Amino acid sequence: MLTFAADRAAADRGPDIAPGVLDALKNFALPEKLGFGAVPAPVMFTVDWSDGRWGRGRVVPYGPIEILPGARALQYAELVFEGLKAYRVGGGHPNLFRPRENWLRLVRSAERLSMPPVPEALFFQAIDAVAASCSAIVPRESGRALYLRPFLFGTEAGYLLRNSTTFTFMVIANPVEVYASGAMRVAIERADVRAAVGGVGAAKAAANYAASLRASSAAVARGMTVALWLDARDQQWIQELSGMNLFAPRRLGMFRHRSASTPRRMSTSSLRGCARRCSPFKSAAPPISSGGHATLHRCPSRPERPRSPGSATSGGFADHLSVFHHEIDLA
Repeated sequence: MLTFAADRAAADRGPDIAPGVLDALKNFALPEKLGFGAVPAPVMFTVDWSDGRWGRGRVVPYGPIEILPGARALQYAELVFEGLKAYRVGGGHPNLFRPRENWLRLVRSAERLSMPPVPEALFFQAIDAVAASCSAIVPRESGRALYLRPFLFGTEAGYLLRNSTTFTFMVIANPVEVYASGAMRVAIERADVRAAVGGVGAAKAAANYAASLRASSAAVARGMTVALWLDARDQQWIQELSGMNLFAPRRLGMFRHRSASTPRRMSTSSLRGCARRCSPFKSAAPPISSGGHATLHRCPSRPERPRSPGSATSGGFADHLSVFHHEIDLA
C-alpha cells in the first residue's frame, strides 16, 4: 500500500553501479579488530526523493557525501534510521533476521516525522544491493556480522518550521563484533528522560539518541554498561534500555514457572523492538505445563536488585536473543 507504481518501477530496474565499486570491494581487507561501527564497508547505496517520487538507486564507493549546511537533517534532526544484521550461516549467502520488521518500523518512524516512507521494494533493493556486494566480507566467526544501517534524512536547506521537500535514503554497512558481551552493569537513569508520551520516542529518530547520550556517557564513566530509562511522568515505570530490549524473568506463584516480563502496551514513548515476538522464553523453551517458561507481557515497576537468572536483553544494537545476567545499580 506504501509502494506507488512509479516507485516500484524504479526499484524493479535495479540500481546503477558507480565506477570504482569493484575496485573498492577488491581492495578492502577485513581487519582483525572490528569494533561496532568503526570499520565501514567499502560500498553504500543512495537514492534521492524529490517532486513527490523516488529516483533510481545507486551503489557507490563508501565515502563523504554532499549536504548543504542548512539542510533540515542538520538543523532540525530530520533523520530516521534502522539497524539490522546480515549473518554468515554455513557457507551460503548472507542471512537477515526478520528484515521486513525493520522496514515496517522505518515506515512508522518516517510517518511520525512526516517524511516520505521508503517503499518496501526500494528498501529491499537497497539492503540486497549492499549485502550482496559485501557478501565476501561478512564475518564468518561466531558473534560477528555485517551490520546494515538504512537511514532517511531531509536535504532541503532552510529554517522554516516545516518538512523538507527533498530527501535522501541511504544504506551503509559495517562488519562488526558484538555490541556488548558478558555480564552487563545497568544504571537506572533518574534525572534525564529519554522520551515522553506523545513525543517521538516510538520513532527510531536521531533526536532520541542525541537526548540519551548524556546519561549513557555518564553511566559508562561510572563503570556501568548501559542506562535504563524510566517513564517521564512518574519516574517509576521501566521504559526501555539504551540500544536493546529488556525483559525480566519472573516466577509464577508456587509452581516456580518462569515468565518473561516485558512492557505489555508499547506507548508512543517506547521504541518497539523487531525481536519482540521472538523471546527466547517463548520460542526455545518447553511449554509451561512441562516446567518450562511462559511469556507474559506486562509493565514491571521499578526493579529490585535481580536474583538469578537475572534480567536479560535482546535485539536493538545487541545481538538478537542474546541473554545475559545483569547487575543493576539502584543509585
